[in-house]
Amino acid sequence: MLLSWEKNGANVRHGKPLGWHLFLFDDTISCIQMYDPKDKMKRLSVRFVHQGINQQLQDIFNKHWKEATLLATLPLL
Repeated sequence: MLLSWEKNGANVRHGKPLGWHLFLFDDTISCIQMYDPKDKMKRLSVRFVHQGINQQLQDIFNKHWKEATLLATLPLL
């Protein structure tokens, strides 16, 4: 899936696992998903519609994005 995104022009990076996924849709809406490491099909998702919370989540995202490695530079498995 990530390779497909990259082929379609998305800038994809790989960072250290945090145990949760962060989706930023716009300046107001964000979503955090956490999963059970023993069964990754089990997920809990929380959606926020709040500009202040979204800004804090964007700051977290930007910090980890800067430290992540471009997918194109990683060896393929």
